[in-house]
Amino acid sequence: MFQKIKNICLYGGTDKETYNLIRRKIEKTNARTVMIYSSVAFVLVCIMFVMSFVLEGFASSRSIFVSGMLCSLALIIISLYSEKIRILSYIAIYFSFTIFLLYGIAIAVYSRPEQQAATFLVMLVLLPMIFVDKPLRIISCLGFYVVVFLILVARTKTGSVLYSDLTNAVIYGLLSASCSTIVTMNRINGFVLENKLQKMSELDQLTGLNNRNCYEWRLKDYKGRAKDKICCIYIDGNGLHQLNNTEGHEKGDLMLKTIADELKTAFGIYDSYRIGGDEFVAFSLDMAEESISSKIATIIKNVEDKGFHMAVGYEVASASNLDINNLVVSAETKMYKNKSEYYKLHDRRRR
Repeated sequence: MFQKIKNICLYGGTDKETYNLIRRKIEKTNARTVMIYSSVAFVLVCIMFVMSFVLEGFASSRSIFVSGMLCSLALIIISLYSEKIRILSYIAIYFSFTIFLLYGIAIAVYSRPEQQAATFLVMLVLLPMIFVDKPLRIISCLGFYVVVFLILVARTKTGSVLYSDLTNAVIYGLLSASCSTIVTMNRINGFVLENKLQKMSELDQLTGLNNRNCYEWRLKDYKGRAKDKICCIYIDGNGLHQLNNTEGHEKGDLMLKTIADELKTAFGIYDSYRIGGDEFVAFSLDMAEESISSKIATIIKNVEDKGFHMAVGYEVASASNLDINNLVVSAETKMYKNKSEYYKLHDRRRR
């Protein structure tokens, strides 16, 4: 029971490991949300600032409108840089809470102390449902500003307006904490499901390697990841068709799994792909060519020790003037040359 409550408070109903898998997606979603709402807020506050010169009722809030414009602009700038500096997405969330809740408090306490608070209560309920973060942090933030609101209201208001605002702040604060927790849990569960579906769409079920979909999605990113040079290793299993026909598909699957396991060991699972029936591609970033050759020789030996054969070709290119498609084609061409040499020595009807 304690663990369940802990997971709800800290990870939105999931566990730490699962939460960390979707954390980047949450950060991007929050940054995008801050950008949209800050832009809308900036436009609305600008309109109210202009109206303050026309409508007398808005004149007393002119300084608040100016502050709102500046803060909204700051949030827009923060959200723009949050892609590169991840912590900024969290700063943006709680800066948003601070700006909008303090704005609601200022309207209730200083601009219109004779009226019941409305803006603060709306922000109190709305804001936690917009952003996604650990429920405990959101509730703590809400609790802090509710306490600030209660203290300031108690000092500035009297009569029925005072008691109404005190009561509403407590009720809406509890309602906001409850609703935001439920909404956050649902959204986190949605991210978890989306992450699972994405993994399934990127994963080759037989070998556990990344599949062709993943390969094509990531291919354009390699130029930016390499600092010095990048190597493409292209592998094709020799005799898979004959192996399936003579010894059964289980034996053919074993060959594919053997190659995949060796590829993962040598070049890591993130940069290793099964892109076709018996075709594999791996990338190595900023690794010495001698090390690459040694790893490939190890893969070939280990695969042959288990009774299988494969053709290999690899190409190394500078990262500065990289055409990733040409790099892959060059490695593939060398693989086919190696495959041709293999079949000159081995009858295609035999292993």
